[in-house]
Parts: sequence; structure tokens; C-alpha cells
Amino acid sequence: MYLNNETPFCVQLTPQFNEDGIETLFAVVKASFRISHLGVLSEQVALQTEDIYWGKKGKSSLKFPVDFHIGKAGTDIGVVGDAWAPDGHPCRQMDVSLSVGEVHKTLRIFGNRVWKGLRPSEPELFHRIPLRYENAYGGSVLLKNEDYCISPKNPIGKGLWHKDARDDINGVALPNIEDPQNLIYSPENKPDPVGFGFLAPYAHPRNQYAGTYDDTWKSLKAPYLPDDFNKRFNNSAHPDLITRKFLIGGEKVELTNMHADGNIRFSLPKKTFLVQVASVHGKQEMLNASLDTVIIEPNELRLQMIWRAEYCGVRNITHIKRIDVLKH
Repeated sequence: MYLNNETPFCVQLTPQFNEDGIETLFAVVKASFRISHLGVLSEQVALQTEDIYWGKKGKSSLKFPVDFHIGKAGTDIGVVGDAWAPDGHPCRQMDVSLSVGEVHKTLRIFGNRVWKGLRPSEPELFHRIPLRYENAYGGSVLLKNEDYCISPKNPIGKGLWHKDARDDINGVALPNIEDPQNLIYSPENKPDPVGFGFLAPYAHPRNQYAGTYDDTWKSLKAPYLPDDFNKRFNNSAHPDLITRKFLIGGEKVELTNMHADGNIRFSLPKKTFLVQVASVHGKQEMLNASLDTVIIEPNELRLQMIWRAEYCGVRNITHIKRIDVLKH
């Protein structure tokens, strides 16, 4: 099979079984742009063959999700970056916000705080806070019976406390990132963790879409995906940052307080691709690629966009003679 890539972007083909157990060929296109000059390409970022974490897997949050999978239910929007105090002046709290087309989300950012007498202490001054789930609500606490109470939605976060904790609450760190509509005022408050970053496959709520891998699955479906698998599992953005319909490019983007030099405004490049599949039998089929991932890196002023097209029903991949990925 010959791949003809007529774009300046990274393109790769991968055969996988889709959710129905049908052999499918996926064409993945990944483009990287400089945000300040969206007409000029930056150095192209390679396709991710595996999930990349900020630290150790299971002990840190997801930095970049894998690019090879069987598709998503909508476009993922994620930010890999930090909250910056406005105008370079340290502050104790502020809001950061993200808008992409019709998607809008605001987070409240606090300087470091601790529990003090069952109330949050005054936030410390800060210049910069990483926008990672380590700084969102969650974590774990050691109980008097030597067992652990672990946040089921964000074990790597902070702020969790339990009345049966072995240690006193005073001095326990609170999260830096909160939902301004659901702020923490007491240890009884247990909000959902919020963020602009990506969620690991085992994190809530992604894990609820993975499907059931029990004895019935082993005897009837393995190695194919279970019947209750949902493509939402492949969506790694925060649920509020997953679009109902795939983005098409041209959407206006605005980020507030996520760059040292001020707010960032631009429009997503409007790129479309056609994937032409030619078989050894002379048959040709034209496929459209959907934009399923948008990654914004404010510190690097870089934008990554990933499109995916699928050719379903490939009984024998050797029957495919040529794949052309064309700009349209």
C-alpha cells in the first residue's frame, strides 16, 4: 500500500477494529501552527503513539493523549499551559477562561491555601499556576484505621479531607483550581474536579465509557470491544470541552490570563482534507476527515489540530493499493 501525502502535515495510517469488530483503516492528519502567525506552520509535532503524562503514569495527569484510536464522539478541546497573573502583577485569586466557537468555560484560580479551622486560609500571592489536575480538587487522606480515603474522581488532586482522618485538618493543602459556580467553603464540599487539561483513560468520567470486560466478554467478544463500549471513552478533554458536533475550523478562540503577555485571540485555521482510497480492483472511494482534537499550548504559542478519516470494512488490507491525502 502506497501513501501519498500532498499536505505539509504529519499523516499516518493505522488499521484497527472498530467498536463493531470490523477491520477499519484510519488516516490521521496532524497539523501544528504558530498561534501568532497562523498562516505559517511551526515545526510539525509528531503523532503521539501513546499517552504522555506530566510525570509517572497513575501518579500524574495526562499531558498529551494518544493520537491513534477508533474515533471520538465530538471534538476534544484542551489547553496545555498555566494561569498567569494579569499584567505580571502577583495576585491572590483570578479567573481564567477559554472560548472556542460556542464552547465557553471559566475557572477560578487561587494562590496556595490550606485548611485552617475548617475554613480555607487566605490565598498566597502568585505569578503562575500550572493548569493541571494535580491542582484541582481531589487527593487522598490517611484514616485512623490506617486505610485511605481516596477521591474517586481525582486521586492526584488536593483538598480532600475526612472526619475520620488520622491527622488534623489544619495545614492540608486546598486546590488552586475551582469552578467559580461551585466553590469550596468547608470540608463537606466535594466538587467535581475542573480543568482545561486532558483526562487519563482510568479517570472519571472517561472510565465509565470503557465498557465491561467480564467473563461474558471473554467468552463471546474478546479480543473485540465490549457491546457497551462508547466512543466517548476516546474523548479525553474535560466534559465541558467536548463539542456535540465536530468543529470545522474558522471558530473564534479566546484565552484570558493564560499567557505572560496578555490574552490570546485567534481563529482556528479552516483546513479540510480528502482521503482517497484506491483498491487493487480499481475501485476508488473518497473520505472526509473530521477534526476531532484541538490542543492549545499558550506558553509555546502553538496550536495542534488532529483530523481523522476512516475506511470501514477492510477485509484484507492488502486489497488497498494507494491512499492519497489531499488538501481541499
